[in-house]
Amino acid sequence: MPRREARRSKRLSALLRPEIRTATAPAFLKRGCVNVIGLDEIQREAGPRWERMRETIYARTEAILRQTLGPADFFIRLNDTAYIVTMPASEAEDSRLCCVRVAHELHTSLLGPCAVEQLHISRVSSVGDELVLDKIIMPELAQLAQCAGLKDLVSQDAAMAARALAARGSQNKPQQPVYSHNFVPLWDSRNEAITTYRLVSRRPAMQLGVESETPARFKEDLALTIASLYFGVGVLARHLENNERFLLQIPITHEILSSPIGRMEIAATCRNLSGEFRPYMLFELSAIPPGVPQSRMAELVAALRPFCRGVMAQIPLRDHGMVAYQGVGLQSIGVTLPKIGMNAAEMRQEVSRVAAAAKRLALASFVFDIPTLDLFSLARIEGITFLSGDPIGAAQPRPSTMHRLPVMQIQRFAAARASS
Repeated sequence: MPRREARRSKRLSALLRPEIRTATAPAFLKRGCVNVIGLDEIQREAGPRWERMRETIYARTEAILRQTLGPADFFIRLNDTAYIVTMPASEAEDSRLCCVRVAHELHTSLLGPCAVEQLHISRVSSVGDELVLDKIIMPELAQLAQCAGLKDLVSQDAAMAARALAARGSQNKPQQPVYSHNFVPLWDSRNEAITTYRLVSRRPAMQLGVESETPARFKEDLALTIASLYFGVGVLARHLENNERFLLQIPITHEILSSPIGRMEIAATCRNLSGEFRPYMLFELSAIPPGVPQSRMAELVAALRPFCRGVMAQIPLRDHGMVAYQGVGLQSIGVTLPKIGMNAAEMRQEVSRVAAAAKRLALASFVFDIPTLDLFSLARIEGITFLSGDPIGAAQPRPSTMHRLPVMQIQRFAAARASS
């Protein structure tokens, strides 16, 4: 039996540096959000080269951690072969999943492919004044790797053990929800054509009552986003096989992408998709809160840009602060007009505001859910680039290919509907 099984836990001296004491504060330990990523396996693989390589290894480790962790998270080198990672805003399991992905990315970037057993992750707890590192071993480690989307690392036997562990007590769990997906046609005013379909995905009605700002609601939103990604790309792939081309636009909320777990899940999903789809994909950052910092927007856009043709941002309604969207790599900015709570005059102001802001920032623009032909005409005059809503067409279960839709035809159809 490997030695790691026999020495699963170890204690650290109470004489720890002040910054380590801060990272392992009792409140953090109680939440279970403190873990250690070990470099022991990398040190062993490096052998005599370790002393020469370790500064480079530290730099690589810290670069991955900075890229992965959120603004509330932090890390500290514990010793020559270990980093403490504290994630106060994450649940215990999510923090461990994040550490597993970091450890995997670090190992593969330095040494190539690895087995799940080569990832060294430990929980941190305390006994009196001492810290206890409880190493995560099989089959729990295999289960974490599977949940983290690293299924290829897990051997068949380990995968069976992980599934058995995950199945304990799960007989009464509800079945995986079935989501509904529809495609909203977007009209390109420059070409007078439907060029893009915006994927709108929803969870079952029985799940819509989940309280906001809860971990359960976040996990459901993330699961829905991942499901919509796979569904949308699957539909796109079938159309491309038939030489039917269009752009696929997929919304991702600011909250999901701001979370390190959400960001890593989205990135892992996108890496699993063929690169041939990227020229046909647009990501839309939605539900952006007012006052978001420019640096934050730049970080989120940079996380998505490698996987798509461009990134769009839904700016908050009635918000005139545009500094956050300048020079961060966006393709376009815009709004979705609400169905209630805004009268026609306010909608006209929003259309004009978006158009003016987009011109000032040298970006394309969009306005979604335009309810009337009058507002559609105003948006055209103001130079809005992409439009959706009743005058253009309703959401549909499957997209069509790119096709011309002249203004005259939109006006004629709208007039026919109004008179019927």
